[in-house]
Amino acid sequence: MVHVPDLIRDKLIVPDGYRFALLYRQEYSRQANGITIPKDMGRPIWTMDATTKPMPHDEALAFEAKMETLDGGLGTFNAWDVRKPYPSAYRNGDFADTGKIGTIGSNRKSLSLYNLPGNFALSMGDYLSFQGHGWASLHRIVQAVTANGSGVTAQFEIRPHLWFTVDVDTPVVLKKPYTVMSVIPGSIAPSQHDALHSVVTFQAYQVPYSGS
Repeated sequence: MVHVPDLIRDKLIVPDGYRFALLYRQEYSRQANGITIPKDMGRPIWTMDATTKPMPHDEALAFEAKMETLDGGLGTFNAWDVRKPYPSAYRNGDFADTGKIGTIGSNRKSLSLYNLPGNFALSMGDYLSFQGHGWASLHRIVQAVTANGSGVTAQFEIRPHLWFTVDVDTPVVLKKPYTVMSVIPGSIAPSQHDALHSVVTFQAYQVPYSGS
């Protein structure tokens, strides 16, 4: 399987039409009393709709060629929410990205980190990611937390919940935290922006990085 880690570069994607969101794999059943009950059928996955900035035709064609090396949905690339490459408190990315998972909550929806810079702050909407057991897991922070002077946080909540294969002491990524995605076949759509420029739109979804 071909993997192109640097397909998405800085400032390539424009805000118009951009979407980076969780797709919950749930089914619903309606009882006789009218109550609808959802049921999880698998782990939620991240999805993305993206459009590139207008590029000179030669540059756009080179990007299309790079996407073609993915062979449709067979290949993979690294993807992150381009709206939030770094934590809100460190928008320039100037910090040591050294954190590790310290503890995991019994509900699998919370964790703590250690080995962070002292007094490191994480805000709601920030991301973290880590690798393990075939997945590049990407999670959004839903509860703000600040590390103590030794770089250790209390437990805080994230979504989606942690898979049962997650291990403590796993290094986490806070600078451009990413997951691995494949392009949805047939979604790549180049179009001419003006006489000198083209744009490319595409859709993608989260997949295991090892094919597992």
